[in-house]
Amino acid sequence: MASCRPSSENLTAVNHAPLPGGEIHIAPLGEVTSGTVLFSSTLPSVGIGSSCSTFMFRTDDAFLIGHNLDSGREVPGTIVINKRNVKKTGVSALELIVGIKPINPSVEWTSRYGSITFNAWGKEFIDGGINEAGLYIHEMTLLGTRFPEDDEVPRMFMMQWMQYQLDNYATVEEVLLNLSTIVLDGWTWHFFVSDKDGNTAGIEFIDGDLNVSTGNSMPMPVLCNDAYQEELVNLINYTGFGGEESVSLRDKGTARFVHAAYMIQNAPQSIDPDYGFKILKNLERGLTQWSIVIDMKQGRVYFRTSTGRKIKYFDMSRFDLSPDTPVKMLNINANLKGDVFYYFVDYSPKRNWRAAKEGIESTDSYEQGLSKSLEQYGYDLDDLIDRVCTVANGESCGSSLADTDSSGNTDDIAEDALSKPSQNGNWILLLVLGISLALLISISLFLFYRKWRGRSAK
Repeated sequence: MASCRPSSENLTAVNHAPLPGGEIHIAPLGEVTSGTVLFSSTLPSVGIGSSCSTFMFRTDDAFLIGHNLDSGREVPGTIVINKRNVKKTGVSALELIVGIKPINPSVEWTSRYGSITFNAWGKEFIDGGINEAGLYIHEMTLLGTRFPEDDEVPRMFMMQWMQYQLDNYATVEEVLLNLSTIVLDGWTWHFFVSDKDGNTAGIEFIDGDLNVSTGNSMPMPVLCNDAYQEELVNLINYTGFGGEESVSLRDKGTARFVHAAYMIQNAPQSIDPDYGFKILKNLERGLTQWSIVIDMKQGRVYFRTSTGRKIKYFDMSRFDLSPDTPVKMLNINANLKGDVFYYFVDYSPKRNWRAAKEGIESTDSYEQGLSKSLEQYGYDLDDLIDRVCTVANGESCGSSLADTDSSGNTDDIAEDALSKPSQNGNWILLLVLGISLALLISISLFLFYRKWRGRSAK
């Protein structure tokens, strides 16, 4: 049975000193001062749900990571197999949304690790994922988030910033050591990070300061939509965690953090991915759109969505992460079941454009949307989609060697292409069907022949 009970002596956050320039100057979009366009580093939580959850469960026999993405509408998305040794350039929300480069220096890097990511706006713009070294990261909304400001270091849109972590680092420690090298901008998010050794961290930006919970200050490996230390203060009121209030899993008014902690601490001895989905199911509050469970021991990713309810999976080790083969993509909402390895298709700019378009238009349709911000600068959603796709294609309209569509059969409607089996999968299926049909015909002919011979002998 797992035991992660927090004690009173370790309910203290690791409060890092604010990054340089911790005081943020927020100006309305469009305000110009001394010739410099000012832009809030934290945008409204456009298109993001209010009840997302992430947990890690680790014992000697089991190692699971689970995540629910919640939203008030269906969420399009793409699973992307990213390659190592690919050159990239960072981009800020300022550049993406309003097409203006900030005064911050740029950051360029070459991906050290390949990764598997769940992408909201196509390639490079992720909601979360895991790399080949076992580093995992996912976002959740944290209202009140305010990112630090520092014009001396690169500034990066937080979706790409998560991809940057997976490209460059293998451990939670490496991520934390390098947090001050980049400032974020974008939605009001905080982040759950873990690695193959079971280390975890909650990364939050509150009042312009960086707050990290890790080690003793993160005794329960769960993150939802409140600041981590506030969740712990509430948790210690419950039986088994220091308090006297009983936990009822049927009471959906109880904090999801408490339910997740209870199910981790009171887990059965034998754990499999189904138990991970049971935890996620209990954390649903009627808005869950994606549910993801990663079995770290098996190296297998399981997932289902509100529109593709059947559980699907694939083995991470089966993908070639070298830059000499095409990036792979799969529609996360594809109506499939079981092993979906052969349903991944080769990346192409056209397919990615469609994925980015769906994601951005979906984001715009939720809450106040992006359109108003874009209109103030004379842009529309198509301009944003083009800028996002330019980043994905390596700062060009074409594609790199790792991003070519080797099949030579790019569908005009990429949303269909992303849910079709790959060419290899089709040939294997046809071969199996052909062999089965040949055997069936042979057996039928043999039985007919025996029956005919029997009649002839009479």
